[in-house]
Amino acid sequence: MPTIPTSKTKKSFAELSAFVSRQDVVDALDKACRNKKLLRQAKSDPRRFLQGEGITLPPRSEITILQRRVAVSGQITICVQVCRQIGRFLVCAQVCITIVFQT
Repeated sequence: MPTIPTSKTKKSFAELSAFVSRQDVVDALDKACRNKKLLRQAKSDPRRFLQGEGITLPPRSEITILQRRVAVSGQITICVQVCRQIGRFLVCAQVCITIVFQT
C-alpha cells in the first residue's frame, strides 16, 4: 500500500483551502448566482470565469463550480471545488455558499 506524502499533502490542502475561502472567490460566486448567463459560464468553464474576475488560480489544480438543488424557493447553493493530484492521491477543498434572493 502506498504511503501518503504527508508534508506535500498538508501543504497542498492548506493552499487549496485558503484559495476557496478567499473573499474574492466567494464574491465571484455570489455575482454568478445573481446572473443566469454568468452562472452558466462559471459552470461550463470555471477556470476562465475566475480568471475573468481577476482571481489568480492555484498552480496544477483542477477547478469545478457546481450548483446544488435546494428545495426552498428563492435560494441557490453554489460550490467551488479545487483539486490537485499529489502522487497517486487527489487532494480537494470545497466551499459551498447559499444565496437567498429577496422577493
